[in-house]
Formats: sequence, C-alpha cells, structure tokens
Amino acid sequence: MEDNTVEISWEYLSELVDKLARDISASDWKPDSLVGITSGGLIPLALISKKLGVTDIMTISATSYTEDEKGALTISNVPAVCLKDRSVLLIDEIADTGDTFREVIRTLRTQCSADVLKSAAIAVRTDKCKTRPDFFALEVDRWVTFPWD
Repeated sequence: MEDNTVEISWEYLSELVDKLARDISASDWKPDSLVGITSGGLIPLALISKKLGVTDIMTISATSYTEDEKGALTISNVPAVCLKDRSVLLIDEIADTGDTFREVIRTLRTQCSADVLKSAAIAVRTDKCKTRPDFFALEVDRWVTFPWD
C-alpha cells in the first residue's frame, strides 16, 4: 500500500458498513428510502440497504472524474419520483470535497421535492471536505482505494 493511499479491503469495508449502519440506527432517524450515487455508491447502497432493512432504493448519477482528472460535476438519471414527506438517505462511497453531496442534495430537493434528507458515506476526507455527510464511518486525509476500484 502506498503512503498516500488508504486501501480498504472487503473485510474492512464490512466493518465500516456495520459501523455506519449502527450510527444511523442509533440516531433515532429511520430512512424510508435510500438513494445511491452511481457508481461508487452502488455497493455501499446495497450493503446499507440490507443492514437497515430498507427496500425502497433508487440511484442517481453524478460524475466529475474522467481518467482520474476532476472536471465539472454532471448529474443525470434523477429518480422520477416524489420524495416529499419521505425520510431519504443519500449514499456514496466517499465525501471528497463534499461538492457531489451538496449538488445531489440540491437536485433531489428541487426535482424530487425531497424535504427530509440526510447523507452517508463510507469515508470522508478531513483535509478538503467542505460539505460533510451526516453519517460516515472513516475519516481520511488522502486518496482511498475501495475493493471494487
């Protein structure tokens, strides 16, 4: 493992998902629906869905990286549902700068009428994240490699 990278194994990911699910459950807030940000949030979405017993799941696409270079954030495949009066948990694998969470939350509020929204990530970058998720399992200060990367 390189010094500037945190590598997360499948086993460690399982521990982090367990912690995240415990933290969400302990908060006395229960989501009705889960929205995963593709593509990094798909596996966390599936794992957290099982842990929390939430079966109403959907996805939204948000991309800003091409060939490891950060570009403009593009949001697409917005769920064609009304989320008003539903408790929605938005899930991604990492909150890097927090821009993706901020913009996807804005999109879900404006296009899906989501008014009760919280966010969760496996990891959060402490050195540059401006919009931190409500729930996270790991704080890091460098690049993270997940088992599916």
